[in-house]
Amino acid sequence: MCPSHVPLLSAAPAAIASLQSAIILVVDDERPILLLLRDLLEDEGYTVLTAHDGAFGLALAQDAKPDLVLTDLMMPTMDGLALARCLRSDPGTAHIPLVAMTAAYRTQDPALFTDVIAKPFEVAPLIATIGALLAAAA
Repeated sequence: MCPSHVPLLSAAPAAIASLQSAIILVVDDERPILLLLRDLLEDEGYTVLTAHDGAFGLALAQDAKPDLVLTDLMMPTMDGLALARCLRSDPGTAHIPLVAMTAAYRTQDPALFTDVIAKPFEVAPLIATIGALLAAAA
């Protein structure tokens, strides 16, 4: 069951969206990966929001309405599958491209994710995939 929405951001989603051309939410419990992805994506010109688990990621997604969510699958509190199910069941976030990052991708519901990227990932294909998904969603 998905937790009820509790607003986290003080700025309105429209104000957040105007900061950059695209907002990407990165959800991963491994801090080095979270920071690496944040830096790589910011270098590409994206606005990046980060969350250390699925529950915080869900709250950020509901508040900020990012253009894309990049999530690990195996995390404490709420894993990536539960996050994906909650995002897909919410009319306000169901349309957001959702990319799973995992070293061991096994799910009974692959339709939850727009794409899956294997860990460890290579930077250039990751950036290309994100760019293509954002272009397709525009």
